[in-house]
Amino acid sequence: FNAFGDEGARHLCEALAQAASDVGQQLSLLGLRRCRLGDGAAEAVAELLRKSPSLVEVGVDENEIGDAGAAALAAALPEAPALRQLYVA
Repeated sequence: FNAFGDEGARHLCEALAQAASDVGQQLSLLGLRRCRLGDGAAEAVAELLRKSPSLVEVGVDENEIGDAGAAALAAALPEAPALRQLYVA
């Protein structure tokens, strides 16, 4: 259990996206389960999905993501060709 919330998730996702573009790091799994994430964090993860085409599995389940966050994640799916599993419940 990590309670870093939306702001922490935003910083993490920005750093991971930067690493993917600057040094070609290929992230395949991102687990953010039970981190007290809300819609802002979901939007940051959605942006990371767009910028990290190697992501295969993302878990943001057991958080506080609402309709707006779920919609942001859903909108990013067409731009995440490698993604096979997205845990949101």
